[in-house]
Amino acid sequence: MTVKTQLNGAAGVYWLAGWLSARGFHVAVTYGNAPMVDLLVSTEDGAQAVSVQVKTSDDAQRWRGKGKERKLSHFEWELGQRLVREAPDDLTVALVDLRHWGRDESPANEEADRHPTVRFLEAREIKKRFQGASLSRWRLSLMDGEEAAAPGAGLPRLEARLKSDG
Repeated sequence: MTVKTQLNGAAGVYWLAGWLSARGFHVAVTYGNAPMVDLLVSTEDGAQAVSVQVKTSDDAQRWRGKGKERKLSHFEWELGQRLVREAPDDLTVALVDLRHWGRDESPANEEADRHPTVRFLEAREIKKRFQGASLSRWRLSLMDGEEAAAPGAGLPRLEARLKSDG
């Protein structure tokens, strides 16, 4: 793992911890002490909690075409084989797209705002996408327009899990 990859990962974890805290959740960073868990997120009273693994891309957007024909095609994150094969089904996976956050560079023709975005999926959903696959690189693609690709996707489900009794 390169230093850039490690720093992007750390930026994603800490950005998400702040983002969730601003929404009223208690968030604890595991600092690598839990192999598949980056954040522990709980309700204000601590009665409900979920484990979250964060996957970060410095720019998840993938474009197709040239010139005026250039269009957003999909979003993409690198995943580890362990996540796809061994993660508990109910593990929450947060897909953070930093979108060149904090840098002056930006791909040509990109006019979207440059704030990080997050999408939430459960590991079971990711496992279904890779069922039967044998790959050397595990990349999760979410197509533009797909419900799971929308910024903030899955947050209501995460909030519901935290408010449920089990």
